[in-house]
Amino acid sequence: RRSSDLLSTLNEEFADALEQRDADRLAELYVDDAVFLMQGSPTVTGRAAIREMMESLPESTKRTSFETVEVHEDGDLVVDVGTLLSDGTRVGTYVVVYRRQGDGTLKMAVDVPISDH
Repeated sequence: RRSSDLLSTLNEEFADALEQRDADRLAELYVDDAVFLMQGSPTVTGRAAIREMMESLPESTKRTSFETVEVHEDGDLVVDVGTLLSDGTRVGTYVVVYRRQGDGTLKMAVDVPISDH
């Protein structure tokens, strides 16, 4: 499958898991040594720490979703640059670096959401 199709599927899977506040499912989308960088917060390193952070997210009545704008590929790395949406309204941008796994799947290595506010 094309990377853009894969990213669309992964973005939907992440949005669903986020909506359900399923920290285990969210953590599985990251590589073991993943890095999560968010403005105004300390860097979170490693799948276990990212899982913990996801577990502490507040409940939300709005659906967060992700829309790919650009895809950059080089070997086993795929970079997804896109728009962050809350109930369909733009609230920011993001950059996610995926690392291709041995079985061809993509997992997040670097996740950088950037709020417009």
